[in-house]
Amino acid sequence: MLWIGTLIAALGFTTAQVRTHLVAAPVMERKIGPVWISGRVIAIQRLTGGPRILLDRLHIPGLEAAGTPLKSRVRLHRNSSVTIGQRTSVLAKLSPPPAPVFPGAYDFQRRVWFEQIGAVGFALSRTKPADSASARTNTGANWAAVAIAEVRHTMAERIRSAQPGTDGAIAAALITGDRSAIPPDVIEAMRESGLAHLLAISGLHMGLVAATIFFAVRALLALWEQGTLRYPNKKWAAVAAIIGSFG
Repeated sequence: MLWIGTLIAALGFTTAQVRTHLVAAPVMERKIGPVWISGRVIAIQRLTGGPRILLDRLHIPGLEAAGTPLKSRVRLHRNSSVTIGQRTSVLAKLSPPPAPVFPGAYDFQRRVWFEQIGAVGFALSRTKPADSASARTNTGANWAAVAIAEVRHTMAERIRSAQPGTDGAIAAALITGDRSAIPPDVIEAMRESGLAHLLAISGLHMGLVAATIFFAVRALLALWEQGTLRYPNKKWAAVAAIIGSFG
């Protein structure tokens, strides 16, 4: 039993090391800019002060391909307009991901390392379309990840447009996981009241989705008299709930 426990602990540390090296990507070593950078938009967060975008397939003048970060997060001006999947160019200042402000504090560097984000910064101009000639096609998210991100972003935008204000922002967070539009004071109020965990997509939300689909499908099948008497509509409803939860 002692050796089994030691082996399990060793496998845990080994897994952590393997994961760390599998996601290894270049990280910017110093501040740079103002400089015109270009990349493909793969995520958008609608913040109160302006959108924040995530770029991949970066082209940064002065940096070689081997030293160019795989992804960069850039805060844009309030009136900037971008869409997921487009290549865009912007005048920005970039810097390495910041270290914790004091020992034991939130480690932003560690978080973005596993997201393969090697630079963060802010824009000094509006965005403009960029040609694809400078794209680094050997890096970046695949087409499936970008397509899923575009669907999630479109859903969040439609929810917030149909239900403006805080209610729509919270609804978008519960459905798509995009919490960027929730006002800071509302986030703080939910933390102080112990409700902030509701904003994270968790087993609670999956259970609610599964229960809603299950009872709705079973109620509809119950309207079919012959089917109710002859077929296992409870099992059919359960299968529908599983498929819906997976989706």
